[in-house]
Amino acid sequence: MLIGYGWALEKHAHQSISLILQFLLGFLCMCFNQTFSALLIDMFPASPSTAAASGNIVRCALSALAVAVMQPLLDGMGRGWFFTFLGILSGVVGVAAVWAIQAWGMKWRGRRISDGTKPRDEDVSGETGFNEVNRKGENDEKPTPSAPEAGLAAGDDKGAVDT
Repeated sequence: MLIGYGWALEKHAHQSISLILQFLLGFLCMCFNQTFSALLIDMFPASPSTAAASGNIVRCALSALAVAVMQPLLDGMGRGWFFTFLGILSGVVGVAAVWAIQAWGMKWRGRRISDGTKPRDEDVSGETGFNEVNRKGENDEKPTPSAPEAGLAAGDDKGAVDT
């Protein structure tokens, strides 16, 4: 899709083609970004906000680097060949990342677990989180009624609404 976008710009195709490809590329980038953010949060359950912030900082820094490098490459290669290069580079890096995860992912996961990473339902202090308490069935208390419900339950008319 990225390669097609570059050649549509190079050959001055109808602008609807480039707009449709921009929409599709933007949608795919958004999906990738959300998936990556969820993965980071799952990998660092003790500090999810730090993981999300770090991911955003790295993403913004790489974007700034790409913008700085893009214009000289675009001027030197032309739009069609630049986006062809970018599409091939993205594909090769993507395939390499999937291969690395399949080859070494379980080893990385085992090392992370053996390093003592806390489970998702425990916070940094070691206290059990809300989901863990409910799964075990401990501390099952009846919910506290809201103020109007409490007043009506006690026979008080202050919580009732006049009609």
